[in-house]
Amino acid sequence: MFKSFTDGNHQMNIPEDDIFMKGIKIVQHPLINDEQTNQDHWNERINRATKAPVEIDQLIIHCSFEPDIENVLDKNNMGAHYVIHKDGTILQCIDESKRTYHAGVSSWDQVKGGADNINAHSIGIEVENPTFGTSTEYTDAQMDSLIRLCKSIIARHHIKPHNVIGHSDIAPDRKADPGVLFPWRKLAEAGIGLFPKYTELPSEKIAVNQENLRRLLKSIGYKTEMEATKRENYTEITEIKDNLPMAWRSFMRHYFPSGIKDERPTPNQIRERREKEPHKSTSQILSDASLDFMKEYENNTNLDPKKQICRVSSLGFKRLQVVAQAFQQSRQRSR
Repeated sequence: MFKSFTDGNHQMNIPEDDIFMKGIKIVQHPLINDEQTNQDHWNERINRATKAPVEIDQLIIHCSFEPDIENVLDKNNMGAHYVIHKDGTILQCIDESKRTYHAGVSSWDQVKGGADNINAHSIGIEVENPTFGTSTEYTDAQMDSLIRLCKSIIARHHIKPHNVIGHSDIAPDRKADPGVLFPWRKLAEAGIGLFPKYTELPSEKIAVNQENLRRLLKSIGYKTEMEATKRENYTEITEIKDNLPMAWRSFMRHYFPSGIKDERPTPNQIRERREKEPHKSTSQILSDASLDFMKEYENNTNLDPKKQICRVSSLGFKRLQVVAQAFQQSRQRSR
């Protein structure tokens, strides 16, 4: 299906004797520093402020922005280090030694590499999904390859469980991938990331209010406030934007997905699209609907005022306490 490429700037990062990757098909698809794509901006990993080298300490999971992953690759703008096709094939696009722009404008508190310097100290994996994890389940073959690849990366770079997160977690105001259907629990059961059991209860009772909600989300890593810059009379003015509703939505998407119902295409939306485009299959309609949703989400055009309000149930808040407790314990163990 995919050609294997090699050049002087690209190398296979998975050791041949890697026990985790035995039997998994890996293809090289380099997109860095070659004459055709001219992508020389993917370079060394350094802290922007100090210019000092930064170690890899985070693993970020994404999903594809196209119904067909080959379309993404053909555009020569893939930002993730690895891509996992729906049949389980793994493509290595960029050396792990290189910084990529897979995370975009993102931030995650509680990390050694710097909350706003995620690209420099993380590895990005993109998993193909035609509906951004809103309507289409990830395949078993993908999950098998992803689990093995994650274990290989985690072992080689000593990445801690609390630093395996999703694109939505680090950019809640503009990204929703890998979506509500991504099986975070399955990864955690395989020893990848954190997804505490629902039977685990918080160690103390905390009042359900906005102050505690913000504090707990920040203790995990979510940015509940974002800096927004605008220009007035040739002067740049930086304002602090409240990002609490989007941070809460991102938390729910990852750790309490049953609480999010409005990111999947509704039966009415599917029916309306089918009437307008009867020649399209149901899978194509779902792909189109989810693609529109993601574009609107990224441009902040589909978020009505009702969705900007944090409606927190006692069950959802309890889940937040459990996850915050698990993150605290994981960080303490890694010191």
